[in-house]
Amino acid sequence: MMTLAEGNKQKVEALMPIERKGATFLTVKEFAEQLGVHPNTVLYWIKQDRIHAVRSGFAKQSPWIIPIEDANNLIEELTNE
Repeated sequence: MMTLAEGNKQKVEALMPIERKGATFLTVKEFAEQLGVHPNTVLYWIKQDRIHAVRSGFAKQSPWIIPIEDANNLIEELTNE
C-alpha cells in the first residue's frame, strides 16, 4: 500500500517542473495545487523559512521557484505531523 507521502511524491514528479542548472524546480502555484493549499500559504512558508525557494530571475518581482527535493521534504514533514 502506498503512503500519502509516496503518492504525493509521484504526483510532484508527474508535474512539468522547471529545469535549471541541473536542478528541478516547481512553481509556487504547482506546489500549492499539489498540497491542496492556497499559493499564499506557500509564499508564507517561504517567508517563514519553512521551505527553501529561489527567485526565477534577477528582479525582485521574479516568481519564486521551489527545488523539488525541498518540496518532497516538506510533503514528508506535513504527512508525519
